Amino acid sequence: MTKRDYILTYVSFKHFHKLYSFIMRESFNLLLQNSLKENWDYPALSDYKGITLNYKDVARRIEKLHIVYETCGVKKGDKIALCSKNQANWGVVFLSALTYFMSLNRAISIIL
Repeated sequence: MTKRDYILTYVSFKHFHKLYSFIMRESFNLLLQNSLKENWDYPALSDYKGITLNYKDVARRIEKLHIVYETCGVKKGDKIALCSKNQANWGVVFLSALTYFMSLNRAISIIL
C-alpha cells in the first residue's frame, strides 16, 4: 500500500466511526425513549423488599439528573463514578449519565 492508500483508509475509518457512533447514540436514546413512553405505568426497576420504580419515575429522575449535570457544569472528558449498593437508583443514575452524554455528543467515562 502506498502512503495515499493509508491516508484514504484512515479517513474512511474515521468517517465510519463517526457515522457508527451517531447511529448507536441515536438508536440507544430512541430505544430508551420509546420504552419509557410505551411502558409509562409499568414497573421498571425495583429493590428486593423495597421500592419499585415505574417507567415514569425513571424518566422523571433521569430528567432531574440531567438538570443536575448541567448545573454542575459536567462537560466533555469528565468522569462520573457510581458507588452504590445494588439498588434501583443505581440503574437510574447509570441511564441518566449515558443519555446525557450521548444527547450532547460528549465523551463519557463511567467508573463502576
